[in-house]
Amino acid sequence: MSTASAVKTSPKKGGLRTFIYSLRALKHRDFRIFWIGALLTNTGKFLTAIAVPIVLYQITGSAVIVGLATTFQYVPGVIMGPIGGALADKINKRKLIIFAQFGMMASTLLMWAAWTLFEVREPSVILCLVGLIAVFNGLTIPAWAAFINDLVPRGDLMSGVTLNSLQNNIAKAMGPALAGVLLLAFGVNWAFLIYGALGILALAVLTWRASPDRARYVRHVALTVIVGLVVASWYLIPYAGWGLLHGSSQVDDLFQGGGIQDSPLLFLAPTPLGVLELIGVIGLAWWRGRVWWGKPLLLLTGSAYAYWLLGLAAFSLSGHTGLLQDTPRLIGPLLAAAGVLTIAHTAPGVVRRLSIRTVPAGLPALGLCLLVIWTAVTAWQAWMPGGPASATGLFQPAVSTALNEATNAFTTALPDGSYSAVAPPSLHKPWFPTDPIKKDVASVLGASAAPVTLTTSEELFAYVNWPGYIPVSMGAAGTNTDWPARYAALRELSRVTDPAAFAAASARTAFGPIDVFILQRSGPARWTWPPFDAPYPVITFTPAQFSPDAFTIFTDLPGNYVLAVRRPPRNG
Repeated sequence: MSTASAVKTSPKKGGLRTFIYSLRALKHRDFRIFWIGALLTNTGKFLTAIAVPIVLYQITGSAVIVGLATTFQYVPGVIMGPIGGALADKINKRKLIIFAQFGMMASTLLMWAAWTLFEVREPSVILCLVGLIAVFNGLTIPAWAAFINDLVPRGDLMSGVTLNSLQNNIAKAMGPALAGVLLLAFGVNWAFLIYGALGILALAVLTWRASPDRARYVRHVALTVIVGLVVASWYLIPYAGWGLLHGSSQVDDLFQGGGIQDSPLLFLAPTPLGVLELIGVIGLAWWRGRVWWGKPLLLLTGSAYAYWLLGLAAFSLSGHTGLLQDTPRLIGPLLAAAGVLTIAHTAPGVVRRLSIRTVPAGLPALGLCLLVIWTAVTAWQAWMPGGPASATGLFQPAVSTALNEATNAFTTALPDGSYSAVAPPSLHKPWFPTDPIKKDVASVLGASAAPVTLTTSEELFAYVNWPGYIPVSMGAAGTNTDWPARYAALRELSRVTDPAAFAAASARTAFGPIDVFILQRSGPARWTWPPFDAPYPVITFTPAQFSPDAFTIFTDLPGNYVLAVRRPPRNG
């Protein structure tokens, strides 16, 4: 019977007929989808196989590291292959492939983020990520090969196996070629990103295949993407446009304050909110698969904690925080919402079990009073200024003698140089002469002028609506300001010694003109602009660079500041 079947399905002699027979598996819709997804994934895999060694050689110049990259790309796959085969025999092959593809995609996007966003240049980190991709790839290959048997009938199995080998060979040719084009045209950032994008596309294809209503699944994915783009368009379009046209540098996550050292375990705080969040944690663990809100809230909370862990790892390796200090602001409301839903879902059952028929009349009012008292005390502690107590008793610490943001509000000088009457003189911050600067600039450019300003203190911008050329702190700069490039342009400008050339160059830098210079006088012939962030050194200018024909100079400002204002062009 099997012999007759084999003879019946064997191809006739002839090269063209044999070739057509080898394509028989493509007539099966599911196999076509599988084949396209495999081609996309393997193209990305071989693309990365070329990009990673080139990148490692560029940053290390070591042939040994390049050899290690090849080892990390293939040895984990050899080790994980038998494990993947055993798993493919025991569990659902489709789910195993989706899991492994998701792991490869996530690892590749993590590599892209580490290289592009966090600027990690440590070979060991890149090698570890390469090895992680190879582990998931090793799990994929056996399941992928076994999955063909589920997609085509037995008579077309040989065609399916042949076509699977064909797509792998096509990917071997396309991947390196695409890698070469991308590396030459755009750099390694796009190579890693496209591999991740190909993984997402392959994952979407596999998920689409498993959907009982494929048209509805496509509409759902399309609407999700469209809604996401529309919601983010107010920021995404200007961000992407500026980055593509002018370049950008991720520096706004170098600021190490803002709560980066705070614990994300908010539910351990001895406060009413902490108790509510702890109830939320218990509810998520208990109700995760039993109520409609359990799984979504658990996934959102778990994702926020995972991002916090990844941001912490990135910070330890590169100094970039990834804005991980903002994750508690997301985790807190999620756990609080889970706590409220847990109470709402559990309270009726608890009341029935305890046989409580009526709630004491004063209990809700007592609970509300306790909550109001706690809120008042917490607000007092957070918003009362702290610091050493004054002798007159007008300035007392709220909880401790530590200074806080409220302290700064009372001890910072106003634009005219005056201070709050309740702030002790011992805590007064040096005055930045905003009002004298405004007056001097207005005398040259007019009261309505809004000049581009280079200043040693950003207190100025709290009172005047002038555009700044560059922030003093790199960590306070937005990504699209490209702080490192602006600093380099300013440093190059400081090296121009001829007054006429300096006037022309400062009017036409790569990022536009500088109309007002507010510098610190640190010597007879030394005017400086000190950036806040190491390792960027102080930039030094000299009085001789500022020609009286091009600038009006004010050297009588308080606090050892000097002001140079570009003269308006003469008519005619």
